[in-house]
Amino acid sequence: MKIWRLWDPLGKRVIQASDVRFVESKIIGEREIDIEELDLMKSCIPENMSLEDDDPVSGEVEASNIPDVPVVAPTVEGGPGSGPGSGPVVPADEVDQGAQACGQVRPVDIVAYPDEHNEAVTTDDSGLRPGNPPAPILCRSGCIGRLTQAYRSVLESGASDEIEEDLLSYREALSQTRSASWKVAMGAEFRSLLENRTWTYCSMVPDGAHPISCKWVYILKTNPDGSCQFKARLVIRGFEQTEFGETFAPVAKLVSLRMIIALSSLRGWEIDHMDVVTAFLNPPVYDNIYMCLPEGIESLDPTKPTTATVCKLNKALYGLKEAPRLWYNHIDEFLLSIGFRKSENDPNLYQLIDGELVLLLYIDDLLIAAKSRRRIYQVKQLLHNRYKMNDLGSARQFLGLEIDQLPDGRFLLNQARFVMKVLRCSCMENCNGVCTPMETGQKLLPAEETDEMVEPREYQSLVGSLMSLAIGTRPDITFAISTLSKLNARPETKHLLPVKRVLRYLRQTTTLSLIYHRTQNSALVGFTDSDFAGDLDDRKSTSGYVFTLASGAVSWKSKKQSLVSLSSTEAEYVGCSEAAREAIWLRRLYHEITKDQLKSTIPAIQLLLSDSQGAISLAQAPRVSDRTKHIDIKYYFVRDTCANGLVRLGFISTAEMTPDVMTKALPHDAHQKHIRGMGLTELS
Repeated sequence: MKIWRLWDPLGKRVIQASDVRFVESKIIGEREIDIEELDLMKSCIPENMSLEDDDPVSGEVEASNIPDVPVVAPTVEGGPGSGPGSGPVVPADEVDQGAQACGQVRPVDIVAYPDEHNEAVTTDDSGLRPGNPPAPILCRSGCIGRLTQAYRSVLESGASDEIEEDLLSYREALSQTRSASWKVAMGAEFRSLLENRTWTYCSMVPDGAHPISCKWVYILKTNPDGSCQFKARLVIRGFEQTEFGETFAPVAKLVSLRMIIALSSLRGWEIDHMDVVTAFLNPPVYDNIYMCLPEGIESLDPTKPTTATVCKLNKALYGLKEAPRLWYNHIDEFLLSIGFRKSENDPNLYQLIDGELVLLLYIDDLLIAAKSRRRIYQVKQLLHNRYKMNDLGSARQFLGLEIDQLPDGRFLLNQARFVMKVLRCSCMENCNGVCTPMETGQKLLPAEETDEMVEPREYQSLVGSLMSLAIGTRPDITFAISTLSKLNARPETKHLLPVKRVLRYLRQTTTLSLIYHRTQNSALVGFTDSDFAGDLDDRKSTSGYVFTLASGAVSWKSKKQSLVSLSSTEAEYVGCSEAAREAIWLRRLYHEITKDQLKSTIPAIQLLLSDSQGAISLAQAPRVSDRTKHIDIKYYFVRDTCANGLVRLGFISTAEMTPDVMTKALPHDAHQKHIRGMGLTELS
């Protein structure tokens, strides 16, 4: 590895970096070096090197022989300081107190100059570090240091919804410049613990019982209005538990969330958001679970008995294995007791008996949708009487999804902040945009033994972040992410190019939003399509489906089929079977919510559109031919649904087939046409 050594004339120290760019066309400044400074420079350089030696080989050393000097974070595309007119990332005289406490030295300033054509500076394709902001500096011990202020600024600058500073311990939080804010957050958390009588102090542990340790977790959360919120949470180390009960707890589906938003736009409903404060502290714990005393308890709870050595839990605590299940059972019992009925299709969806109000539960977050503000207020009061709640007003942010309720009744759903967070963490926020997520006709093959590999964890982290967008509000990148995901096990350098293209596409379409609005046709419409033998590696086909309501997509999927189809008709037939299963579930959920209000406008049979006449004929006609007799019996499910009147297959031309964008890479015009068909619109 080649390491460059550079002299910092202001800090009078030697720095080193493996990624350095020399701007020979610009002269920063000239000055004479005195004897004292020259001696200091020589003392920082190994004896086998001299300042006059211009041989590039002499600058190539093993990493184990690198002297203990500060390390400069590498400069990559779009990183801090790479834009026109940008200055140093961190002022040279700024020193983080937390870094000093760990024996760290802050990285020095690096000034990046724009190119001649005023474009973003780009490294070579193999230099992408997906998912990584500028690297943390090293401690004197050689270990990776704590997050510095410069490192955090990349994460906190306007795009972060929630940052868990899990690298901070209790002592480090109190030694920071923001220690006063963390003390207030810990005090608020501890008051909630005491108010809920979460534990009982004990002087000794019974024989056979083993106390479980705990820790403080610090979260810096960005609110929808841009303000920062300091949160501290005491969690028990549940992985130390050896005996526990049922742990599974259901959570709401994103499809249910989008369905409620789409129906709210059709019915003129408003949606409010509430949050349960310290939700897991409400349900009681019936097992004998002992916990070690938390750090800082002497100052947080002066009433603690001096003889207390452990705590016996009375209530569930965050981190406890069975805590999610206990909380779900607790609030489920309460909601049923106040007049709600639970959905048969989503265990986290509740309706009042008269159907005039819908409540969606996701752990401790609740969405309440109704046309009458009075009904919403009544339910809020019931919740306030039972739990300690935060009333967040009109829903603006839920599970990382940004919700805009417009005066004309339209609802906008996007993840613009998360997009910017992904771009910043990939150092791509200043990259040049493109109009499609994948090149037309591009085929990705698995890596071979001779190919240059990249770190799988970094590749998987970035693809996972993009997948969160694909399943949330961005069906336009679903096919690209599905294709990139098959390379997670052995990614190579050339596979970073299509990942970067998706990032450039997101940069171009940051504010692309799903828009739901009232239309004359309130029917749920499904589309299904398949690409025959599109995977060159195993020749399997890719299926995709989209269901739209209120002119916006509420459910979608792109998936490679599990078998090799022998014809395009077979591939389309298999895709119809996959879509029919989703259609039946969506239909039940749709009927359950709207059976009283929209009964007259709901057709009896779910419409599913396909562009394959052969697949439609095969599903409607009970016959077996030599070309279809080998098809697995499970794919004949679509034939049974058509015979029973649950699904009706209809024909639509390929030019109007919306999920075509989810089965293959399309040119710009076709791509734009189909994403508009899913209700995706760029905000101005």
